[in-house]
Amino acid sequence: MRRALALAALALAVLPGGFVAAREADHAAAMTPYLAASRLVAEADFRTARVEVMNAIQEEPGWSAPHALQARILAELGDGVAARAAVDRARAAGLSEGDLKPLLAFALLAGGDPTGALAEAGGAGVSPKLAPLATRVRAKAQLALGDLEASAKEFEQLVAATPDDSIAWSDFARLKVYSGDLAGAIQSCQRAVELNTRNHGALMLMAELVRGQFGLTASIPWYERALAVEPSNTTTMLDLASTYGDAGRARDMLAMTRRVLAIDEKNPRAFFLQAVLAARAAKYDLSRSLLNRTGEELDHLPAVVLLKAVLEIRAGNEELAIARLRELLVQQPDNLKVRRLLGAALARTGDDAGTIDALKPMADRADADSYTLSLIGRAFERLDNRQAAALYLDRAANPSPRDPVPFGNADDMGLVSRANADDPDNAKTAIPLIARLLLTGRAGEALPIAQRMRAQNPGVPAAHVLVGDALMALDKPGEAAAAYRTAADLQFSESSALRLIEALRRAGDNQQAMRVLSLFIQQNPRNVSALRLLGDHFLAAGQWDKAIGVLESLRLRLGNRDASLLNNLAWAWLGKGDQEKALIFARAAFDLSPATPSTAGTYGWFLVKSRQDATSGTKLLEKAVASLPANPTLRYQLARGYVATGRKGRARVELDKALSAGAFPDAGKAKALRATL
Repeated sequence: MRRALALAALALAVLPGGFVAAREADHAAAMTPYLAASRLVAEADFRTARVEVMNAIQEEPGWSAPHALQARILAELGDGVAARAAVDRARAAGLSEGDLKPLLAFALLAGGDPTGALAEAGGAGVSPKLAPLATRVRAKAQLALGDLEASAKEFEQLVAATPDDSIAWSDFARLKVYSGDLAGAIQSCQRAVELNTRNHGALMLMAELVRGQFGLTASIPWYERALAVEPSNTTTMLDLASTYGDAGRARDMLAMTRRVLAIDEKNPRAFFLQAVLAARAAKYDLSRSLLNRTGEELDHLPAVVLLKAVLEIRAGNEELAIARLRELLVQQPDNLKVRRLLGAALARTGDDAGTIDALKPMADRADADSYTLSLIGRAFERLDNRQAAALYLDRAANPSPRDPVPFGNADDMGLVSRANADDPDNAKTAIPLIARLLLTGRAGEALPIAQRMRAQNPGVPAAHVLVGDALMALDKPGEAAAAYRTAADLQFSESSALRLIEALRRAGDNQQAMRVLSLFIQQNPRNVSALRLLGDHFLAAGQWDKAIGVLESLRLRLGNRDASLLNNLAWAWLGKGDQEKALIFARAAFDLSPATPSTAGTYGWFLVKSRQDATSGTKLLEKAVASLPANPTLRYQLARGYVATGRKGRARVELDKALSAGAFPDAGKAKALRATL
């Protein structure tokens, strides 16, 4: 007994959350489960600790210490109401006010009252042994209230006072995530995991950070480690299931959702993830049935609204889908997926003005995708605005990765400039100013502002991206690539990866660009933008089978409404030697976008080359050359059309114009043909 009590005294002296009465011997029956609960709290295993502290309370319901510890545990688990009740029981059992104040503050914080928590934790009279808990509650409350600077000061004080507290370090890491300092977040989270390899919260945060820093595949082992610590944690299971699905591991995703439903048979998020799987497999009726089983609990989530809208469109209920998407767009005006889907739904109903209104903020961005550009271009075409239609359709015909830009225009430049002049070191004023300067072609002015932001925020990926964007606008791709690489090292997102790839290509380092692309796809095997780039690479390299494999996988996912994708497939099949399939895809691309020079030119060339209809093919090539007169390849192809239709004089003219443009892939063939005429 003496040894047990000595161990208890030692443990309670060092374990956070340990509350003990003056005479431990009076509570011998409850001491073992109480000590076990205290140790589990120190290890951040709050779920198991909850069971042990209940055992202690059953043994000694009148002892205040287990009630106090229970309040701490329940607050850690986010149950503020139950934590508050445990505080009241601890008070009734005689716990001192100095011990009660930080516990009450933590219960208030867990219950969604950070202001009340701050008042309780910040007052005088807090017990010295619970001062770290009070500091932690103040830090978390300030974070909840949006005062990042005050929160940071509290956390710095906390980790200085308790440098070996894993929970404090993981909380500090979350603050750094909120403030955008991903480098600091990763460092703090690594420290938390080093101190306690079973800190479930730290492992989950590490999974999130690794997912952003390196990609989906790299994050999976961290989610699995967290699940090993808490095997019945359904939230962890569902986060892992979602990551499995995004990484292309559909079977693992399904198996994990079934594990969740075995524990919680009505879990709405599990049914939602299964609905997503069904939709990806084009089993729309099944997807709708599974989604109906989620009830209304998830209806506020954008992902759920999007899936419901997709299913409504598939069922022919465009009006209902439009209503859902418009409501969501009000809440998230910068959500590109919502805009694209809304534009497509409006186009299906024949609402061309609505289509333009929905898509124009996207289509006017430099990084607009070909599908969006085609939709808005055809809408303008149907409204007989040929000039606007040609502008968007020409861009759709020649998609290329461009630096993403924010929504907005130059109209508010004065307002943004004045705001930054009043507070030049504030990212909230500097970033909009940099964006507007880049948007209006004033990259030289934007660069020093971006560089100052980077110097002040070296752990923030966006700061490095802004510098890279300015350097790209100044036609300094090599320097831009260095900035983008730093951003990608911190957060290997689609945005940073594609920017880095484009900068490397423009700097002439195609080999390194391919390495970055391959690494990104390894981590994010379902990413559409990256797969498009990979398909383009295989096409340019003449690797027809690989190009077809990538492009067909995209077509199965995206459908047959992307003219650029179908046009690329046509070229891939032609390269492979299957003219029949090449013509099918070329015609499909042309039907979708007949006014686009690339689709018209491709279909025209294929008609000439296959000798199926040289006359019609030549007419299409004439239209393509009229739109792109500086393209020597199109002129060479038109010359071939003229030869096939017996117009050698016109063929000579086109060949001379093509050859005068300098080197191009078909220059040798053009010279040989000219020699025969």
